[in-house]
Amino acid sequence: MDFQRVNTRLTEQLQHVQKELARNLAEADSLGDALIALGSRLKIDPWKWSVDWVENAFPEGEWTEQIEPEVLAALDSHRIARLLDDIHVLRRREAQLKRLSAS
Repeated sequence: MDFQRVNTRLTEQLQHVQKELARNLAEADSLGDALIALGSRLKIDPWKWSVDWVENAFPEGEWTEQIEPEVLAALDSHRIARLLDDIHVLRRREAQLKRLSAS
């Protein structure tokens, strides 16, 4: 393999890693926004909100509203852990590819 092909391949890999990292960071940002919104709601009216799985435990009334599924998704600890692990790995890979392409 010649130097030009190796350098081109490293550049392609770096671009792919950076795109994936940007996507994951945007997802983390979105989850953070959802958690902030949920925290604000709960701080103001904690009795007003319900989670979909408790809807059968209490009689429905005009005084409660369900939390949206996309906001509830932000509470998924497994999803958050996976996302943070992915970000960590991608940042490490990005640094590694930058070192390789600079040498």
